[in-house]
Amino acid sequence: MLLTAWALVAVALYVIAGIRKDVSSAEGAAKYAIMGVASSSLMLYGIAIMFSSFKTTNLSLMEFNITKEGLHLLIIGLLLLIASFGFKLGVVPFHGWLLDVYGGVHPILVSYIAGVVKISGIIAILRVLYPFSTIIGNVWFSIFAILSIATMTFGNIVALLQDNVQRIMAYSSIAQAGYILVGFASASTVGYKLGLEGIALHIITYMLAKIGIFVALAYMVRRGVDLTFKGISGLGRRMPVISLSITILVLSLMGVPPFIGFWSKFLYLFLSVLPTAPWLTLIAAINSGISVGYYAQIIRYLYFVEPQTDVKEYKGDAEVIISLITAILSIILGLGPAIMNAPYLTL
Repeated sequence: MLLTAWALVAVALYVIAGIRKDVSSAEGAAKYAIMGVASSSLMLYGIAIMFSSFKTTNLSLMEFNITKEGLHLLIIGLLLLIASFGFKLGVVPFHGWLLDVYGGVHPILVSYIAGVVKISGIIAILRVLYPFSTIIGNVWFSIFAILSIATMTFGNIVALLQDNVQRIMAYSSIAQAGYILVGFASASTVGYKLGLEGIALHIITYMLAKIGIFVALAYMVRRGVDLTFKGISGLGRRMPVISLSITILVLSLMGVPPFIGFWSKFLYLFLSVLPTAPWLTLIAAINSGISVGYYAQIIRYLYFVEPQTDVKEYKGDAEVIISLITAILSIILGLGPAIMNAPYLTL
């Protein structure tokens, strides 16, 4: 059932990625399809290895029928499944397709793809892999800690080198996957509950930010704006609502309070591994600090550089309304954890 559902979702996303039929969309869809085939193949091999070990594909039966001999096969099968799901999440080194899709396909299509892809990968890990986290213990933590560090570091450092906002958001998506993996690393530690709560909150943070930002970028493209730093210069004066929405969503991704991104990253994801691996918390916090470098550049060019184009914003346009709604939700949803955790923060 997992493999069937995975294939159905994947094929639909390949079509969406290439639906505009231009060169960039076709290239992105083709690479996405090739990497998707590799992902499905790894999943099939992983399922086959686990079936050969336990003689069943029922997860609940697997959990209660693990022998010492079968533990090694279980780890191999889980590694293949982690690689398969890692393709969807954009985890390094399985991220090759993401840059061509998120950075080259029309932003309005990416706004949909970004949310669906991340959710499908995260749900698959939670449903299929998470039940085995305590069984393989330290191996689980080591795998996800290494993947999270590689993913965060690569995404943030390469994003610093970009001057195109859409490509920055593509690399940012890789970095966000790394933060989520920190929560998964805590699944075999005492902070598992905090980690799972952080994953749930960060999915909301990520979806609101990516949908709002990519819809805003699509509006800019429709209005003839180049998505480079030079092209968005001074848009805070020409497109005040769109620029304000992008700013709020970028601040949420940075982890600035009181936006929801602060609570999902710092109070949940990063603190979930603090009792057992403070070094991982430190690396995640440093990476979050690095991300400020490129997020702040976007805000700087929107508000503190002279306008390069004479464009206008129409408040009733659908893209303007959608981006504003996602920004408002990032504030409102951020105030919920702020109120709940006020006594904890005071102490």
